[in-house]
Amino acid sequence: MNEIGISNLDLAAFLLVRGFMIERLDQNGKTIVFVFSDPKNIGKQVIAEYYKNAPVPVKSFNAALRECRDLMFDLKRQTSNTGNGSQNESYSPAGR
Repeated sequence: MNEIGISNLDLAAFLLVRGFMIERLDQNGKTIVFVFSDPKNIGKQVIAEYYKNAPVPVKSFNAALRECRDLMFDLKRQTSNTGNGSQNESYSPAGR
């Protein structure tokens, strides 16, 4: 299956609004990477739309941004509780 890895929080929210699903979050040091499934192989095209300032509904974007932040902080809490913050970690969101 095709996947897209994104570390830009705003772009991750944009992809959520555009219907992409988060498969997992990967942590490499302090960097969180949102990994999206891309079954239609249109990820690069949608990312190009983001950089061309494509419009999305504001409320949907804000909700997606909150969801991405929450997932990111859940992963950081998980790694800080296990003491493995410096190692590479993966986190699959519940219900996905």
